[in-house]
Amino acid sequence: MREQRECPMTEKFEDQYNRLSAEYPDNLIFKVEWLEGYGDAPSRLVTMEEMKTDDMWDGFLDDEDVERDLINLPIGCFYEYQDPSSNLRFHKLHTMNERWDFRRDVKKYFDSCVEDLDIPEEWECHAYYNDVCPSWEFNGWQIFIEHRYFELREYLDGYPRFSCFPEADYGDTQNSETFGTDSWSEMIAFVNNKKAEPKGWGQG
Repeated sequence: MREQRECPMTEKFEDQYNRLSAEYPDNLIFKVEWLEGYGDAPSRLVTMEEMKTDDMWDGFLDDEDVERDLINLPIGCFYEYQDPSSNLRFHKLHTMNERWDFRRDVKKYFDSCVEDLDIPEEWECHAYYNDVCPSWEFNGWQIFIEHRYFELREYLDGYPRFSCFPEADYGDTQNSETFGTDSWSEMIAFVNNKKAEPKGWGQG
């Protein structure tokens, strides 16, 4: 079973991702959730190599169909495995080397940050190669858009995907009004309904 969905990464998963990626930079990484059959077992990250060598997964990949399905699973999709005693969900993440490849080419990376979105025509692109993600200006706001996949972002520690602050405050946003959300519709509504007011407006 395959389905596209976001995979939020808590700080715990960030630590696991960094550790596993350092040990196995080319190995496939999955977020595993035990849906049934293992009580309150917490979800965790696991590599394909671990599933082949760790006693916990003893014999799991003996089923060639399961191994093939996991290998061929598209990034960002999940695979559900069921047997008489358990139900597991595997969510496929990018490897660390894939992350490096994406981020090495700034234009390619920035384009991929918004490939699932329709940027309004009236927004003006303000993307700058030294920023961690692309941005646009509208109604006085500078709107930043992070990658939809957490593991491809510069920082994996729970920042919202969409954020903005007054464009005139770029470089010094301390005490500036800011807004952040993981909802694309909420971000569009916010910048449409309120004009940005940079620090110091009405002073001097």
